[in-house]
Amino acid sequence: MKIKYIKDVTVKRGFFSKELDDYLLKKSSFMYLRNRVIRPSEIGDCPRKIVCSILRFPFEKIITPRQQRIFDMGDFVHKRYLRYYIPRIGCAAKIEIVKKGKVKLEDFIEITLRNPEHWLKGKPDAVIINKKNGLQYIFELKSIKQEAFAVLAKPDWNYIAQVHIYMFMTGIPRAVVFYENKNDQDTKDFIIKQDDRIIKKLLNKIKTIQTYVEEYDTTKQVPECEFTRYNECMKFEIPGNDI
Repeated sequence: MKIKYIKDVTVKRGFFSKELDDYLLKKSSFMYLRNRVIRPSEIGDCPRKIVCSILRFPFEKIITPRQQRIFDMGDFVHKRYLRYYIPRIGCAAKIEIVKKGKVKLEDFIEITLRNPEHWLKGKPDAVIINKKNGLQYIFELKSIKQEAFAVLAKPDWNYIAQVHIYMFMTGIPRAVVFYENKNDQDTKDFIIKQDDRIIKKLLNKIKTIQTYVEEYDTTKQVPECEFTRYNECMKFEIPGNDI
């Protein structure tokens, strides 16, 4: 059978691309108002950024459709590991959950943890068990590009801080930070043991954040901007402040 090829094909962003981009822009523009909550995933950020976010100061951040697709792809990576691999391996720790007045035993995967005293609320990706020795580990999954993966020798500080907060909240003194290469699905994992000095440093940081938030109505002050990877905290519009 002779195949007839189409000679004239126009490469452009057509109607579907436009409709998809419009949807993703709308999705990205929706913001949840936050209460006095500090997320473990942001504990490594500049304290000014966290304080301003809690105080709900205006912050213009446009997430492009392409960026949203990248974020969504990361979500699918998590689903693959947390909803398929870990349950199939059978290495998830168990936790008692109260639902409708009944106690149920569930896999410790994406379970919300809270510590009201320190305003902490977050979900570790999972708690897993080393079958050889029965020890539990906080499990955090990250997906990164080939360029970063190739030179990766240790976890990013933000992730070290994040798992230390989960160690503090759970009492589990060890963690696995697991990386997957976005390009070829190669993997690297790092064992992190609890460092009490890091936990003390982070709890002091939380206390500073709480103090600025609680005293803002009187002082009208927020912390100075520290260096962050994206320097986002400089973009908050502080009422009565030109910074």
